[in-house]
Amino acid sequence: VDIDITKPTIDISYDNNSPRKTVGNRGYYPANRTAKIVITERTGHFEADKATAGIKIKAVDSKGEPIVIDKKKLEVDEDGYLKDISKLFENLEWISNKGQTSDDATHTLVLPYSYDANYTFAISYKDLAENINEEVDAAEQKTPYEFTVDKVDPTATITANSKSWDKLLEVLTFGLFDGEKVDVSATSDDVTSPIESVKYYKTDATSVLSDTDLDAVTSWTDITENPTFDITEDEKFVVYLKVTDYAGNYLYINADGYIVDKTKALVTLTPEATELSHNGIPLYNEDVDVLINVVEKKDESYSGIKEVKYWVTCDGITTQEEVLYTFDYDMSNYVAESENVPAYSELLHEFAKTVTISSAANNSCDVVLYVKVTDNAGNVATESKKVDIDITDPTISVKYDNNSHYNVVEDRGYYPANRTATIVITERTGHFEADKATAGIKVKAVDSKGNPIMIGGTPLEVDQDGNIVDISKLFGAISW
Repeated sequence: VDIDITKPTIDISYDNNSPRKTVGNRGYYPANRTAKIVITERTGHFEADKATAGIKIKAVDSKGEPIVIDKKKLEVDEDGYLKDISKLFENLEWISNKGQTSDDATHTLVLPYSYDANYTFAISYKDLAENINEEVDAAEQKTPYEFTVDKVDPTATITANSKSWDKLLEVLTFGLFDGEKVDVSATSDDVTSPIESVKYYKTDATSVLSDTDLDAVTSWTDITENPTFDITEDEKFVVYLKVTDYAGNYLYINADGYIVDKTKALVTLTPEATELSHNGIPLYNEDVDVLINVVEKKDESYSGIKEVKYWVTCDGITTQEEVLYTFDYDMSNYVAESENVPAYSELLHEFAKTVTISSAANNSCDVVLYVKVTDNAGNVATESKKVDIDITDPTISVKYDNNSHYNVVEDRGYYPANRTATIVITERTGHFEADKATAGIKVKAVDSKGNPIMIGGTPLEVDQDGNIVDISKLFGAISW
């Protein structure tokens, strides 16, 4: 007869007992883990198939679904355990070794957990004599029954307004602008482990930060619970995202360069100097050069000048217009890392150009130069400068009421009666200056000896050329 009353024993050990994180009874490992199962059972009473059948393993992804191997999802029973663990492990083979006695024979199976999965493990064994194993010995083994092998980085997407990115860019551009704010959000996922943290880092650096650079960053902001934030102040920025899973695998991605710019450009119009003015408005009698100077911003949060346009109106009618500068880029055509998207250095910060207001086309008191500057964020600045241009020479006509001379000697007429002259100056309204017109009248009044005539017993005062200094002494009050 064959009598066997000795219960088999089961010992389990693992080569990797360094979980990166433990939650409850489950450990998370960023590397493969190999289990060694040793069953001590009498020689001849060990049944390998029964021992293998007593191994119960669940292998699921983060959604609780059986993992896929060779494009096929592993089959499980109604309790979720694998129907055939050989699909998970290659070359399942028990190795038997004799002991000092027949009851000390050992039977060893190695299980290399090389696939990423959330594993749940259980084992039992009933020998040929139907002795059930003693309590499994897994002493000093970390999380022997529930553990996760995860060697793959999580995935993530970062979205800024309507644009999204899912990798660490190799080339950084600055072709995205907003005149109000930028809403930033992040999504993350992991095939195997839960996501432990989602953090962001915001910088104004215009070159892409590498993995090494980002590893050195210590000022990450945790947004795991609410992975959204917005940027409302004028700012040039790049947002980097760091997503870490429970196994410690982490991923860096970044959004492309973005600029919030709510500030209009500063536009200065400087006409060329003139000593003439009318009602505080500079007055010219020729073409007028005007320097247009545009400064987007003095700090580095500018979106850049998109367009500079000017036009001139004369009495409300446009007489000149021209687009002086256009930045040839359309944000709606943005594609990450494209050569068509500008680098930050390509955004125009300042612009200066002199334009000429044509006097021929704008001979009026009501001449206005307008300049409109639009930046890439859509802010519009409009500046104007009024000038007065007069290139029309005044005309003068002189008429006399008495043209009946008695005699003419060497172009001088002799009249036996009074004579009244009417002077008419044709000049633009507002530009006529009576005092200057009066001062322009030169009259000599002398007797037969060539001396200034006497009025009221006093000779008229004359200048060095003999012209009367004050013609009102001759004519009375002068009124134009």
